[in-house]
Amino acid sequence: MNNEGKMSLGSFVFKINPRMIKISSRRNVVTRDIPYSGSKRTDLGSRGRLIQISGELCGSEAAADFERLRKIFDRGQARILYIPSQKPILALPKVLSLVGEDIEGVIGYSMELEESAETDGSLELYTLGNGAASLWDISYEQGISVEMLLSLNPDIRRPDNVIPAGRRIRLC
Repeated sequence: MNNEGKMSLGSFVFKINPRMIKISSRRNVVTRDIPYSGSKRTDLGSRGRLIQISGELCGSEAAADFERLRKIFDRGQARILYIPSQKPILALPKVLSLVGEDIEGVIGYSMELEESAETDGSLELYTLGNGAASLWDISYEQGISVEMLLSLNPDIRRPDNVIPAGRRIRLC
């Protein structure tokens, strides 16, 4: 799984970590004009972080890898973004771009994601096969290391224990 310090988005593991990652915290500030007296600013609180990433997909599978990444973006569902040395982020894909020259075996990309407020930091366990799964299964499906899942769910002692369907597992 993703134990090698590689970035992942859902089940897609990047073979080469991107060369640029920018994570910006944002506030939702609205300015309203008030006739004859100026304007008023209202701070509506924080918004999800904006994540900008760029790099290259390399090797004989570069075109197929870009296509797999494009399908993730086309689905428009929030996925777990794992960046080594960062806490996993539930991120909603917004923009994926093919960047640079057409060089065989190298595809440049840039992408923009937004931290999702879709849940409270927990996601319901997906029903897998017989209706139950282990942390190993969730790790593989979500692209998060088993060690990270264990640290986020301290009440689960062993990654091979079967977790009943419907149980909420913290992913980020």
